[in-house]
Amino acid sequence: MNILLGRQSILDKHQHVIAYELLFRSTDNTPINSDTEATASVIANTLSMMSINNILGQKRGFINIGIDILRKGLLDIIPANRFVIEILETQEPSEELLKLIIKFKKRDYIFALDDFIINEEQLEYWKPILNEVHIVKVDVLDTDIDDLKRKTALLKPFKVALLAEKVETEEMFQLCNSLGYQYFQGFFFTKPIIIEGQNMAPSMHGIFSIIKLLQQDASIAEIETTMKAYPTLIISLLKVVNSASIATIQEITSIKQAIALLGKKAFTQWLLLLLYSQKSKNDPDKQVQADPLFLFATQRGKLMEYFLTQTNPKASKALKDEAFLTGLLSLSDALLHMPMTEVLEELRLSPPIAKAILSHEGPLGEFLKTTIAFEKGDDKQLIPLIAKLKITPDMLNKASILTLKFAQELANQL
Repeated sequence: MNILLGRQSILDKHQHVIAYELLFRSTDNTPINSDTEATASVIANTLSMMSINNILGQKRGFINIGIDILRKGLLDIIPANRFVIEILETQEPSEELLKLIIKFKKRDYIFALDDFIINEEQLEYWKPILNEVHIVKVDVLDTDIDDLKRKTALLKPFKVALLAEKVETEEMFQLCNSLGYQYFQGFFFTKPIIIEGQNMAPSMHGIFSIIKLLQQDASIAEIETTMKAYPTLIISLLKVVNSASIATIQEITSIKQAIALLGKKAFTQWLLLLLYSQKSKNDPDKQVQADPLFLFATQRGKLMEYFLTQTNPKASKALKDEAFLTGLLSLSDALLHMPMTEVLEELRLSPPIAKAILSHEGPLGEFLKTTIAFEKGDDKQLIPLIAKLKITPDMLNKASILTLKFAQELANQL
């Protein structure tokens, strides 16, 4: 059986990634979560083949485990300090399950309860389990405000951390945050609240101007002239060029020389990343570090480039660059709090990139749809897309490791 490994971020209230939920699927769209030794075998083989550190970095992993694995002592294959064990709602809150949770808690395992129905009757039924687990996951998709407040109030007497899952809007994130939820899972950051009439900070104007010049294949001399109006950009550029990753024994004597040493592709990518990191309204020239959405956008760009390269080894450098930019810019509206149409108008991107981002049209659009389905663990969408693009399960699993390493390297550079 070919196994796909999916991974979805879990964030804290400050929107920092603190863990990943790991999703195991077969290529025929069958969830790998039955209460059998086969589940343990799949998990063990996958984790040993890919390495826990490669999959999780320094974060914890949330993983679905059934009572059979607990009963047969197979949890030993999963290190207690690296994982959170999710008990699914399909389990019965039996005396046996309770004893097993207590047993493994003594060995420092952390337990979460996932997707059970929250009402007075069910809470009474699950009360012994709720008194032992550490986290309760609450599905907030399509939940109205009053219902969510009622469910949250019912859980208050229990000493559990609340995790809101399937959060898809910033409004829901803010509501859950106000209700005391500590952890969040979902794609709320891809649907930003757009602030109408918001003005760009001067440094953002400068970055947009330079990116447009690069799109127009302007000379380095023209770019240098524009950059002179933005001293903080010049300082940032010199820091990048003098970083350990771009070591040079040459003394930098001009902006033109710094751009040439960096190279146009790397210079363009640096500008886009810098643009995305301009998050502070009071200090627009301050670059924030390792913002999850900022890193997520760069991961998406890297995934797009990787999938294109794997399926089309003869792809031109220009096409690979387009794939990277498409993925990177597909979250521009969320990152910049601007409508996507305005962002694309400012950047004046090529029609293939613009169409791919706005309506998922063309070859780049197909790769973008595939990348988004892969990120979400949306098997219904993903399976036919990878078949069409001839992306193998092995490519997908390697992509998980590639993007994590890329994000870690990027975070270290910021």
